[in-house]
Amino acid sequence: MQEQDFWDNSISFDPFSVFGTWMRKAEKEAEEPFDAAAVASADINGRPSVRIMLLKGIDDKGFIFFTNFESNKGSDFIKNPEAAFDLYWKKLGRQIRVNGVVEDISNDDSDEYFHSRPRGSQIASLVSKQSKELSNRQQFIDEISAMEQKYEGQAIPRPAHWHGFRIVPRYIEFFEEGEYRMHRRRIFTRENVDISHWDSKLFYP
Repeated sequence: MQEQDFWDNSISFDPFSVFGTWMRKAEKEAEEPFDAAAVASADINGRPSVRIMLLKGIDDKGFIFFTNFESNKGSDFIKNPEAAFDLYWKKLGRQIRVNGVVEDISNDDSDEYFHSRPRGSQIASLVSKQSKELSNRQQFIDEISAMEQKYEGQAIPRPAHWHGFRIVPRYIEFFEEGEYRMHRRRIFTRENVDISHWDSKLFYP
């Protein structure tokens, strides 16, 4: 993909391919963590919440993250399976906005990623009652120590409530800063996440 061609409205592009190209550039050139995304959810009443999460994968359906589904965000995704995220790279003057439908990934894929994490992270995920009240920090530390002793010399089992989810997009926006607010925006939309056809248009910044 030629960078200048992307802003030519007469040329068609696959948004997943463009996303991958921008991510590779960010991984190479951005000073901040290139995969840190602000992920937004909303509860059953429509009250929004946002937090930073790491984008851990891209496949031909969507964008993959991992979390504890007993957390507040996990509860949101179960009750209201819609989500949005934003990736921003200040040095590059670029951001990507996505919104779509939340779906689970397979248990096998969740197992594979869980066991690729550092052992300490696996233990912490097993112990943490994410989003629940903690009486004091030492309690958490003691629980981690106890779990380390329990599983010494053994594989750590992935908690059933800790797994991956995919955001299957219906909207993807690419934004690039320009001088004097002459920014560039290209937006891809589709009516349904089950169809492969995308409409693409340029927008005023």
